Amino acid sequence: MSTFTFMRLFALLYTFVSIRSIAAAPVAPTVETRHSLSKRPSTFVASAPHFTIYNDKWLTLPSAEELTGYNVFALSFWLLSGPADQAINWAQLTSDQKSSIKSAYNAAGISLIVSAFGSTDEPTTSGADPTATAQSLASWVIAQGLDGVDVDYEDDAAFDKGDGSAEQWLITFTTALRTALPTGQYIISHAPQAPWFAPVPSWGGGGYLLVDQKVGSSIDFYNVQFYNQGASEYTDCTSLLTASSSAWPQTALFQIIASGVAADKLLIGKPGTSADASNGYMDTTTLASCVAQAARQSWSGGVMVWQFPDAGSPWIEAVRGTTFPLSGGASAPAPTSSSTIVRTSTRAPASTSATPTSVRTSTRAPASTSVAPTSTTSTAAASGTPSPNGCNGVAAWTAADAYNGGAKVTFSGHLWIAAWWTEDDSPGDGSGVWTDGADPRLALLSDDLFTGKRVLDVGCNEGWVTCEIAQSWGASHVLGVDIDEVLIRGAWRRRRVAWSLQAPEDIPTVSEGRPSKRARLESSAVPNYFPASFEHTYGPVSIPPYENTRKHIFPHNVSFRTADWVHEDVPEDQSGYDVVIAFSISKWIHLNGGDDAIAHFFRRVYDVLAVRGVFVLETQPWDTYAKARKMDKACVFLLRLSNAFVDAPGQTLQENAKSLKLRPSDFEGILKDIGFGSAQKLGTTGEGLVPSNEPVKPAHFDIERVIRPNILALHPYRCARDDYQSGILLDANENALGHSIPSSSVLPSTVPELDATLNLNLHRYPDPSHDEIKSRLASLASIPDSKHVFLGVGSDEVIDLLMRVCVAPGGKEKILITPPTYGMYAVTAQVNDVGLVKVPLELTGDAGEGGERGRFSVRVDEVKRSIDADPSIKLIFLCSPGNPTGTLIPLSTIREILDYENFKGIVIVDEAYIDFSRPGSSATSLVADYANLCVMQTLSKSYGLAAIRLGVAFAQPPLIQVLTNTKAPYNISTPTAHLAMAALTPPAVALMQSKIRNLLASRAALTLSLAASPFPELGVGKPIGLPDANFIVVPILNKLSRQPDNERAHMVYQTLAETMGVVVRFRGKELGCEGCLRITIGTEEETKTVLAKLEEVLGR
Repeated sequence: MSTFTFMRLFALLYTFVSIRSIAAAPVAPTVETRHSLSKRPSTFVASAPHFTIYNDKWLTLPSAEELTGYNVFALSFWLLSGPADQAINWAQLTSDQKSSIKSAYNAAGISLIVSAFGSTDEPTTSGADPTATAQSLASWVIAQGLDGVDVDYEDDAAFDKGDGSAEQWLITFTTALRTALPTGQYIISHAPQAPWFAPVPSWGGGGYLLVDQKVGSSIDFYNVQFYNQGASEYTDCTSLLTASSSAWPQTALFQIIASGVAADKLLIGKPGTSADASNGYMDTTTLASCVAQAARQSWSGGVMVWQFPDAGSPWIEAVRGTTFPLSGGASAPAPTSSSTIVRTSTRAPASTSATPTSVRTSTRAPASTSVAPTSTTSTAAASGTPSPNGCNGVAAWTAADAYNGGAKVTFSGHLWIAAWWTEDDSPGDGSGVWTDGADPRLALLSDDLFTGKRVLDVGCNEGWVTCEIAQSWGASHVLGVDIDEVLIRGAWRRRRVAWSLQAPEDIPTVSEGRPSKRARLESSAVPNYFPASFEHTYGPVSIPPYENTRKHIFPHNVSFRTADWVHEDVPEDQSGYDVVIAFSISKWIHLNGGDDAIAHFFRRVYDVLAVRGVFVLETQPWDTYAKARKMDKACVFLLRLSNAFVDAPGQTLQENAKSLKLRPSDFEGILKDIGFGSAQKLGTTGEGLVPSNEPVKPAHFDIERVIRPNILALHPYRCARDDYQSGILLDANENALGHSIPSSSVLPSTVPELDATLNLNLHRYPDPSHDEIKSRLASLASIPDSKHVFLGVGSDEVIDLLMRVCVAPGGKEKILITPPTYGMYAVTAQVNDVGLVKVPLELTGDAGEGGERGRFSVRVDEVKRSIDADPSIKLIFLCSPGNPTGTLIPLSTIREILDYENFKGIVIVDEAYIDFSRPGSSATSLVADYANLCVMQTLSKSYGLAAIRLGVAFAQPPLIQVLTNTKAPYNISTPTAHLAMAALTPPAVALMQSKIRNLLASRAALTLSLAASPFPELGVGKPIGLPDANFIVVPILNKLSRQPDNERAHMVYQTLAETMGVVVRFRGKELGCEGCLRITIGTEEETKTVLAKLEEVLGR
């Protein structure tokens, strides 16, 4: 007998327990949908192969169909003097024209980039500043909405010197460019001439091998020019791949790889015709043969061609041939055969909070993870015109139309994510806003389910859940299988990305006693994470060498295979599994393969499970099967993203569905017949984020024991406007004639921009509830609904209200804070005559990543001791990211305090700076589960609206209702509400996120500048805390002792403010911040000024 887990979350989650096993206690549903900062929706196909084509001819930009087979299209050129040729052509288009072209390219999976310099420019020889040039280029790329840059550096004179000037220029330039254009959001490729990879002494300065060594992690791939180097150079497979001539030794493809350049980053670059280059041309048949030969030796970089239209879609199709066929490659149309199976996984996404049929997958039409041999799903070839039975064109999603389904596609880290939705869902809220979060289904499982176990993840997709189990749940080994090899390549990539963001358990040191960055990354580790900006800046690091002693530790304990697991054995099956998980695939197996396929799948699982093994299965209700069969209308959203018109897949699924006799409700009986035990239901939350009927955690919390009795008995202020907000309003003694401020047309001195505000019915009291603002905020934070949201006059009103409603004055009851922290907690406590307990953060050691250990981490054991010693503590304030520490508090720490049974009060997590930190770190993901949690946020920081004073609290409805009952009436003004509504629209949110990316890049640049000469010599120490906010905190050191010096720091602060007009914040009196200045990240000009002035003051 085997233990079986059969579950329904957005669909249905159960556990089947063997009759010989002891069933675990039911787990309360935990919906852990975390608000995250969405990344720029880049079209960058991160994993090889890449297929690049340039265009330097003055002609109309090609359509996406004309570029079928390519996934990178480069406009030539951006020069030191500005855009030229096709770059000018692009810049002169209207915004609508750009949007239309870009949308079509994006839908086809084509990245649109600009090529810089070319043979025209000599950046190094001409003396161009590399940093300023990079910043100027990046600004142009961002302003033009492009996906990145190709660096076509052809300053031969500088390279020929052999003095390293060319290499150093490229290294500095690339570093600055990547800072401005973060990895994963923008492409940066280089297009070096092949001879520049010749090893020293061919190039005295090191050549491109040095460039790759120094900044290769910032370069996504190389469009290597294997041409223009001589009539016989690189013109056959031998000289191109394995043995270049003596003229350019060691520069054939595999010789460059042998020199240390990653094989999957090297593209074979060729002219499209003999007229496109002086020499080096190869016909497509010969080149295709060389490509096939290289691929057989584990090369997968791709191909570059100069240029369109001489080389178009037929050219690349011929070159890719059967090695990289269009049906399986980038920018590939769907196959035309009506019997072709679309082999795409349908795993539900780890980062969506939407629907029972959501899937994290590539931008393809959905199909079964495992398809019965007799089933078919037909598609039509991609073209500019839909097939007769397909969609009637492609349109952007709009709230005005009703759809049966569709897909949301984003670029997350290095992976495309497509989240499918059905007719009972809306894509985000009413404005089409999408939010991301962590996978909520794992939270339903017991903590020890995977500990020390062998796990099989069927339909693993890009490996997000697989890696999470391996990294955070203690599994000895996790195997992910998926039918789609493209997704499996993405899964291996996900493994690297997850490892890149993981800090080590023990940080080895180099001989000087300082931690080595490489050693830090390559040591074995527990899941403790670097900020996402680390991986964005440096790219994914290499997986450390396999050691048998570390085989059960991530990343060595996770692997992936491409397999149709329902019908194919894999070698790992021989050893069996302790746990098999199958999320969101049963419907697709059933629809595509019929009753026999789903039954066969269940028997396969039973056969490979160990005795007392566990099968975790998420099923989808029968009504969602019908929605899945209506994908002809789903194309309206889907086809903009895939460029592959789906040829009435609904018809095929409908035909299959007619033969289905089994229903998901029958699965339990089938599983029992096979040999599984009874089902244990783990959770049901319905569709979307509807709370479960099961009690929220923790069991030891009772809100009526926390709120003061007089507050519980309070009858809130009410007025007629709470019920009636339109009509003839004569209830509130307002001035019916309105305000008396003249408009700009009457009084010229009136600011014209004020007129819009004056038209806001200012003579009326504001909306008492502001439900629309609350709904938008709830959607962005992945909170169930507006009943979980409270609006205050800044977060300070929320702090004050929480103390007034929970903590009795007169020192009878207390709050607990963790200094150094935000000063208003203590100030408000004093105003309300509330007792104060302080448990300082850890003040020794280096900063711990994510605040889990080391400097500025929360001392949880000491917090618990304080609670045990003083039961009168009613509130605990945690600032995350901290102010002034800039350090994020991990969710595991917050959970530990929330779950501590001796604490009967409320934990308040202040997240004013959360949008500047790692996505998925917000405690809002816990609100749906913890009644003793309140999360505060604000529009003052990331939204840039400090002047309107709008604070937000997220909590369970009972606490929100208490705050609402206690607040002053009409606390949010109409102008504030009006501006907040505008700030929360999709375009405004997108702009806010873009500005955050720029601020993060500026933060990194400021940190690097202060770490570079002359600042360390002048007495600027290493920043304390972590970079999870929009500021950094740096100590000013004593000139002699080299220790933090409060007196000198205050002198610097005062001099900057009083004589130079630069105001930073002196934080030296804060615990653990001796001698420190807090510097907010400003504009580029402000940053330059503060650096110059700081250098001047310190140099005196």
